Amino acid sequence: MARKERPSGSEIAEKAAKMKLDKNRSVQAQRGGKAIKFTTADVSHLSSEADLEQGQAVGQLVSEFDGDETGLKAGTYNLFVAKVGDTWEMYAESGGQIKATAKRVKVEKVKPGEHSDMKPEFHNKGWCLLIILFIGIPIFIWHCW
Repeated sequence: MARKERPSGSEIAEKAAKMKLDKNRSVQAQRGGKAIKFTTADVSHLSSEADLEQGQAVGQLVSEFDGDETGLKAGTYNLFVAKVGDTWEMYAESGGQIKATAKRVKVEKVKPGEHSDMKPEFHNKGWCLLIILFIGIPIFIWHCW
């Protein structure tokens, strides 16, 4: 069930503090000698897409350069996804404050058994990121910074 309102920075920070990162599911890319890295959170405690809709810290982004589309400054951020009304949104939080909202967020279910070994991927136009979560079935989350 979707949320009615956007999460606060403090809600995201509280959930992110409990987040366990899965070091085996990370990705790194380079641009101009600077790095960007994303590490996926372990979401094995979620049992359904409805749990994800309510809001979940899905990983940590560490970037040495600013986002192309959102103006997200270089830094370390907790990424949080939630469905607000009919719209999926992704937030970058640091220090209890939402620093940016991702562009073009898309959440998509895929067939069970497919993509089970897939890791996150960066696509450098807009520094878009594909995250794969396994909540009973694989779910792709596509978003751009």
